[in-house]
Amino acid sequence: MRDLIWTLIVVWLVMRLIDLYRASVSRKTTSQSAGSTYQSRSSQQATYQDPEKLKKAVREHVNREGEYVDFEEVK
Repeated sequence: MRDLIWTLIVVWLVMRLIDLYRASVSRKTTSQSAGSTYQSRSSQQATYQDPEKLKKAVREHVNREGEYVDFEEVK
């Protein structure tokens, strides 16, 4: 009788592990497909942006970062 109970417990644990694995795989594939959809949308939006606005944003970002110092100069 004891062997039957332990066998059922082991089978239940194995089934739970399989379910967890399936859930993680399905979540991973879902997030990857959603990510690729988001990337394709963002690449489409990037082509429609005004190039002047983009250049201005890059200039402002570089101005806020500070001056670039080469690693060799620091030594």
